[in-house]
Amino acid sequence: MTVSKSLHIENKKGLLWVTLPSIIKRDNSLQIQSRIENALDTTITRVFLDLSYMSNLYSITITFIMHIKEVLSNEGFDMCLINVSGHCMKQLKLMKLDSMLTIYESEKDYILDKQ
Repeated sequence: MTVSKSLHIENKKGLLWVTLPSIIKRDNSLQIQSRIENALDTTITRVFLDLSYMSNLYSITITFIMHIKEVLSNEGFDMCLINVSGHCMKQLKLMKLDSMLTIYESEKDYILDKQ
């Protein structure tokens, strides 16, 4: 399993930044979830799922995102998607998930939203 090659998790001053691999599969989704959960601590205020490497959202990816959102919410953490491509944004809107998730197309959009 090569998930660690493209999965990157970093605590950026209380923001847990999770750069997801280009494809999430059933066999790596549990490992990714475990690594996210292990990185959580009391300094974390929000979790960002960075979709920079994703050009398409497959059903397993959508299932994973919604599951992680539920897990994090149950633990008291806020989660959002960031660096979402135009195509992925279209997919999220078609499924009406844009109303259920906090989504930023870029880091710049997040910064502007917080000002």
